[in-house]
Amino acid sequence: MAVIIASIGATAFIVFAMPDNITAQARNVIGGHWLRLFYGIFVFFNSQPALIYSIIGIIHLPVGATIFTMVETDTEHPLRPSTALGVAMTV
Repeated sequence: MAVIIASIGATAFIVFAMPDNITAQARNVIGGHWLRLFYGIFVFFNSQPALIYSIIGIIHLPVGATIFTMVETDTEHPLRPSTALGVAMTV
């Protein structure tokens, strides 16, 4: 869970130190958090026994899906894929 805490700390830094930055907007921060949580939990609960031992299936799937969805929904926010990674790795 240290990955999740670190990425939330990085978000707090971006929001308070650079409030005029586009990644510090509420849409990007909240949207990025919801997306990473959704994909991390999805992979956590839907991983097959064969995927548990596959680094590609557990780690790369939520990170790639989060990055793709953030770009498509225009909610880019740094370090969001790392939180999806942290949630998915608790399998």
